[in-house]
Amino acid sequence: GLDIMWNMSKYKNYWSNGQIVDPKNGKVYSCSMWLKSPEELEVRGYFGISLLGRTQSWYRVNKSIDHNNKTESSEVIVLS
Repeated sequence: GLDIMWNMSKYKNYWSNGQIVDPKNGKVYSCSMWLKSPEELEVRGYFGISLLGRTQSWYRVNKSIDHNNKTESSEVIVLS
C-alpha cells in the first residue's frame, strides 16, 4: 500500500507537523488532523502556512469482509 501520511506528532488534542501526499499528483504537503467526533476526522493539508490549504472530513465506516467464509471487521475511511 501507499503511505499517505507520515511524521505526525501529537500536540494537545490534535496531530500536526507531519506530511500528507496527494496520490493523484504525488505532491507532498504539510498536514494537521484532529477528531471532530468519534466517527469524523478533520485532515488539513497545506503549503507553507495552514492558511494556504484545505480541510477534508474523513468518516469511519465499519465494514465486514468475507475471506473464504471467515468474516472479519474492517474500518474504512470515506473522504468528503
